[in-house]
Amino acid sequence: MQENYNNQYQFEEDTINIREELEKYAYHWKWFVFSGVVCVFAAYVYLRYTPNEYQVSTTILIDDEKKGGLASELAAFEDLGLMGGKGASLDNEIELLKSRSLMTQVAKELNLNVSFWQEGRVRTTEIYGAAKPFTIQFLQKDDAFYKLDTAFYVRPISESQFTVRATEDGTPQEYAFGQAMSGTGSNFTLVPNATLSQAIGREILIKIAPIENVVDGYRSGIQITPVNKNASVISLSLKGHVKQKAADVLDKLVEQYNQDAINDKSEIARNTNEFINERLLVINKDLSNVEAGAEAFKQQNNITDIISEAGIVLETKSEINKSIVDLNTQLKLADYMIAYMEENQNELIPANLGLTEASINSNTENYNLLLLERNRILQGSSTQNPVVRSLDAQISQLRNSIVQGLQNFKSSLSISLSQAQQQERLMNSKIAAVPNQERTYRGIQREQQIIEALYLYLLQKREENAITLAVTAPNAKIIDKAYGSNIPVAPKRKIVYLAALLLGGIIPFGILYLSFLLDNKVRSRKDVEDILQAPFLGDIPRTKQANKVVISNTDRSSVAEAFRLLRTNIYFMTSQVQTASKTIFVTSTLSGEGKTFTSINLASVLALT
Repeated sequence: MQENYNNQYQFEEDTINIREELEKYAYHWKWFVFSGVVCVFAAYVYLRYTPNEYQVSTTILIDDEKKGGLASELAAFEDLGLMGGKGASLDNEIELLKSRSLMTQVAKELNLNVSFWQEGRVRTTEIYGAAKPFTIQFLQKDDAFYKLDTAFYVRPISESQFTVRATEDGTPQEYAFGQAMSGTGSNFTLVPNATLSQAIGREILIKIAPIENVVDGYRSGIQITPVNKNASVISLSLKGHVKQKAADVLDKLVEQYNQDAINDKSEIARNTNEFINERLLVINKDLSNVEAGAEAFKQQNNITDIISEAGIVLETKSEINKSIVDLNTQLKLADYMIAYMEENQNELIPANLGLTEASINSNTENYNLLLLERNRILQGSSTQNPVVRSLDAQISQLRNSIVQGLQNFKSSLSISLSQAQQQERLMNSKIAAVPNQERTYRGIQREQQIIEALYLYLLQKREENAITLAVTAPNAKIIDKAYGSNIPVAPKRKIVYLAALLLGGIIPFGILYLSFLLDNKVRSRKDVEDILQAPFLGDIPRTKQANKVVISNTDRSSVAEAFRLLRTNIYFMTSQVQTASKTIFVTSTLSGEGKTFTSINLASVLALT
């Protein structure tokens, strides 16, 4: 019996009825609607009081030849092999653009540490650029100024007067535009702009922030990324509440980056120019000394051109050698003729032997003619013939004349030969001195050529450096100037409203889910049916009647009908139990839950049967 009872009333396994769960939450649809409306309204308020943020970007092209390498001015010395190789590094240029020093220069140029603010009906907005009613000019910008952290209020009261308050509730002091003032940490003047008339009577808040804080803020806000890993193009982007201000910061950043690069190159060029000029002075002095030494060497050795003069000396020596040979030949011919004439008294003298003395040749020819004539006459006559005797006298006279002529010719040849041999010795000494002179002069000439080549090279490089200094190109070429869309990138209104709607659904859902999860009370018959498999006989609604007995023959209320339905179900259930005694036990966990009310009315409805 007990086992059957346990099997009959065992717990059911947990199952999820999706439709039932949805209906449970849909019952509280009003809370979802209310939460959605509240969240959307909160999003509207957030968007209304949150300033728009715009994104501005610019694109620049970095010069490949200068990235991470040497400046173009130093490239003038590359042909000497003094400079190392160039390496392009886009990361180096990105780090330069992110550097604190560069951003500090930009902040100082644009006065980013000084900002103008105006109270509006919704929020405080920044005034920038041409919208400023006046310009603030600081008389001294030193280190102390760039460390200021202060604010003051300025209210133009006319086109020539304005008031200044150090604090929001401070006493205003009146000044005139252009008048120097102090008391806010720095001396400054205010200069009216064209839009001053629109700001009369309106209070402007001027904030001065430390330059380091401003620089840190912009450095963290600027995004610098390569556009393509295969190209040297860099994209710079910056978000800001004032689009024009963000664009000016990016443009000034690129401009200052290029200016720094130009300044570095110009500084290198100026240093290079000073170095070249100094070296030219030294080399010019050395060149003058070498040229003076070459001049003194030529004067000491009485030469103008060693090579040419050596050629002349060799040519002269060759001619002298030829002359000596000719003189010796003539001497031998003269000796031969003298010896011949001594051995052959009445013989013909050889003619046309090559003697250069014309008188000897002429006398020899006449001698031979007379001797031939004498020999012809002797063939028909005797030596006593007067004609023969006359011819003998003439022949003897010519013979003596020829011999004397040969002797004189020999003397003349000996003198000429001695002079030629003396000239030959002189030429030999000159030729012997040429190698030493040439070696010495070549050393002087080599040193002169080296110094002269270096001098000309430096002159050329000075001109190249001057041209480079005059036309120094920047590192970066601006492809697209800073530009930003009029559509703000933050806050994203659609996303905010969508998030508000989602939050409007999540909040009531979460509350209801926790409520259902932590609810341990029985609120309907389903709560019992879901947990137990025991049959459910009925449920009794709550009644507000003071009388605890609500059952009568004529009562047709919902409570009476519920008890009648309960009675019917009890009859059905008790009819299934085959026992003589049938007992109904009414109980609950706490007092006041309706045990007495249920027992009395259940007894009444049973009694009515």
